[in-house]
Amino acid sequence: MIHEIVADWKANKKNWKGRLTLFLFRVTHASYRLSKTFFPALLFLIPLVICYKLITEVLLGIEISFKTSIGAPLTLHHGIATVVNMNAKIGSGCILRHSTTIGVSRAGGGCPVIGDNVDIGAGAIILGDIQIGDRSRIGAGSVVTKSVSAGNTVVGNPAKILERALSD
Repeated sequence: MIHEIVADWKANKKNWKGRLTLFLFRVTHASYRLSKTFFPALLFLIPLVICYKLITEVLLGIEISFKTSIGAPLTLHHGIATVVNMNAKIGSGCILRHSTTIGVSRAGGGCPVIGDNVDIGAGAIILGDIQIGDRSRIGAGSVVTKSVSAGNTVVGNPAKILERALSD
């Protein structure tokens, strides 16, 4: 956990919202994992969850569930209006910009699995049981509902691979 906090701290230089949000996320997430195997940890988890939700959701407008699996480091630019479903998985070295939504496309549906070093632009929407490959880039305002293979850049609504979008 300490190594994840330090990695997030370094990745969010001069970004106090990102640093605060991810510090609280890492501590609350670690307590959540511990409470699954060590029941007394639940006593610490409840006040942490309340504090986490009050600060991140109410004050900062960032909704990232403490149950979400997120690799370190994560860079969180601005953060405002960012929503990440608790069942989504985000790899290490990713960048999330403001107004990003990562979640289900329909009730009971699956969530995205995002690989390592993925750069997600402002206002991007990634929905459904899909895979976003390592080193991919999602353009600002793009709506992604289909899997993206590693190293591709997608843009638009609906999102298309950039090379194909330029040749159309």
